[in-house]
Amino acid sequence: MKKILLSLLAFTALQVNAQNSVTIVNSDTTIVAGASVNLMTTAIFPPTFSGSSNLITVNEGIPDWDVITGVTSTFVVNSALNANQIESVTVNINAEWNSDIDLYLIAPDGSQVELSTDNGGNANDYTNCIFTNNMGHLPINSVIGNVQLSGQYSPEQPLSDFTGSANGTWTLRVFDDADGDMSILLNWTITFAGGANVMSYVWSPATGLNNATIANPIASPTQTTTYTVTATDFSGEAAVTDQITITVNPASGVGINENSISNFGMFPNPSNGEVTIASTQIGGTIQIADATGRMVSSKIISTENTFIDLSENNSGVYFVSIIGTDGSSTTKKLIVRK
Repeated sequence: MKKILLSLLAFTALQVNAQNSVTIVNSDTTIVAGASVNLMTTAIFPPTFSGSSNLITVNEGIPDWDVITGVTSTFVVNSALNANQIESVTVNINAEWNSDIDLYLIAPDGSQVELSTDNGGNANDYTNCIFTNNMGHLPINSVIGNVQLSGQYSPEQPLSDFTGSANGTWTLRVFDDADGDMSILLNWTITFAGGANVMSYVWSPATGLNNATIANPIASPTQTTTYTVTATDFSGEAAVTDQITITVNPASGVGINENSISNFGMFPNPSNGEVTIASTQIGGTIQIADATGRMVSSKIISTENTFIDLSENNSGVYFVSIIGTDGSSTTKKLIVRK
């Protein structure tokens, strides 16, 4: 005779399992005055959540032989990600006959993916059974025989079939479509890929930055500065920080001067890397630094026209300094384009 199971679902609170972080990719660096650095950040707020259902029923199980009601477990996600960025779903079920179990996951917009139906034969239990989009794993409906379902499988429908936003209520529905066996949904976990999930960036101080509210601003400080970036997640509740110090050295003493030194010329500028420096400072020195302040070339001036070859260097902004025999100096910008 078919057993009638009366059940009441007990919901648990949302639990965040993620490790939040923001990292400035650049290391502490030194530049010459007038140079710039493009600051690069990566932020991680992976919206990984765990929910579980405790079935308070006469037999403490998933309703037997029921494909209408089943067990429903839900939680609310606060996320800026898309629903199809889901990475995996992990399920634990005490099942007495695995092929009785049908599993469906429903996104906030109502789109549904069939995870598993009637798989595993008469073996017991879903034990850390992970449904993932990784095509290298065995499709769960290809499992042959009586198998405890454990490890990673491709679901019966790809998780990438979800539509809409990940933000909202996610639902796991579990059915037992045959009679005579008792099963319990223990717990389940859902994770999302690509989870930057960042709502805002704020840099402090803003001095010397072209934009203090973006992930990757350009910094052009005039003096040594320690910048702090604060990233906040989509919910506005989690915030993480990182710091970088940019040391600013004088540009060979007197800074950048584009026009006032008539006996210092460069041609062509912009250049493909081959450039001639024209200067009457015989016996002085030509020093060339890249935008980070690293010296890439140094030559003694022995003639009024000195050939410099930077063709092995990257395209970008360089700073050419002429240092006279009396210690005076001036600097100009050189653009290398290849």
